[in-house]
Amino acid sequence: MRNLLTRAMVIGVLVVAPAAAFARGVHPQATAKQPATTQAAATTTTKAPMHATSGVVKSIDGSSLVLAGKNGKETKFTLNASTQKEGAIAVGSHVSVRYENEKGSHVATAVMAKAGKPKATSEASKGTSKGTPKQ
Repeated sequence: MRNLLTRAMVIGVLVVAPAAAFARGVHPQATAKQPATTQAAATTTTKAPMHATSGVVKSIDGSSLVLAGKNGKETKFTLNASTQKEGAIAVGSHVSVRYENEKGSHVATAVMAKAGKPKATSEASKGTSKGTPKQ
């Protein structure tokens, strides 16, 4: 009887232990490989920090943009196929640029033209503008 009870306990442990491990999702093969894949994923998803600036466009072509900042300092940005462009970007327009530093150059990720303030006419600036007639 004692021998039968021992066998039943051993069989119970052999059945319950793998079932509990399976329920937790722990697999010996996956546990051994997990640190290497996690480390590889961490190194491939590292991105350069994003920067932002704004200024007036001094020159622009298909692959570069030169921007004059508030202090008059000119900064050159590299444009590529993935650079997002919004608005009418032309020489003299005021733009904001998001960029990353890659291998010593500023690579633009987005260039957005800022809407300029409408220029006031002389009558509007004097306060003598007349309203539009009602119809």
